[in-house]
Amino acid sequence: MIKNSTLIESDEGSLPWIGYKGILNYNVSATTKEIVKHYDQVGKYNEKVYVGSMKSLKGNPEITWGLLEDWELAIFN
Repeated sequence: MIKNSTLIESDEGSLPWIGYKGILNYNVSATTKEIVKHYDQVGKYNEKVYVGSMKSLKGNPEITWGLLEDWELAIFN
């Protein structure tokens, strides 16, 4: 199967590639900013998958992170 990619014009403007640290310079949600910070401090140093639960702590965003693990593998093997 041959895939054909065609670029089409869009009214969304240009879509430049930016590094993950550059995201913080844009108007993004508090959740996105916290995810980037977590990746910079923890995630880029391993290949684990994390899940997070976000809440407001005195008006500031706070995410509690946990590892996404396959608990069945440990029980049944």
